[in-house]
Amino acid sequence: MTVIALVGGTKKHQSDVVSGFRECMPGRVELFSASGLVDVDSRIERYGFLFSRKFNADRFTVILGVCDPKEVVELRRLGVVFCHVRGPLASVFSTVPILISDMHVAPRSWRSFKPKNVFSPEEVLSECLIKSRSFGGLNESN
Repeated sequence: MTVIALVGGTKKHQSDVVSGFRECMPGRVELFSASGLVDVDSRIERYGFLFSRKFNADRFTVILGVCDPKEVVELRRLGVVFCHVRGPLASVFSTVPILISDMHVAPRSWRSFKPKNVFSPEEVLSECLIKSRSFGGLNESN
């Protein structure tokens, strides 16, 4: 299983990216959000539950609603792939650095200029699958 934290952009663009993921891999992309929990430690605990499940190599879990630096640190520790949606920067990244290993994505509907390092949803999943096969699996902390 590959876990992707989708951050930044607008809610519409995030939704469009998720739709692109689902069109590319029907039935193998699920959403996960702990953003309804106010306490950051409770959200981090929920992420632990996510990683305690049995892994299925060809599935993707997309986390939405990451908004606290502690969450970013913990999710990075767990091996989550951070994917920045083209558009407004997620506010948490005004205090936490964007890493060179982070991916950048634009929805198919994106009409403005897009640098070469900004992928389509299909390209993001493809890159994750390649890394997973090359390195024995992303997000395999168990």
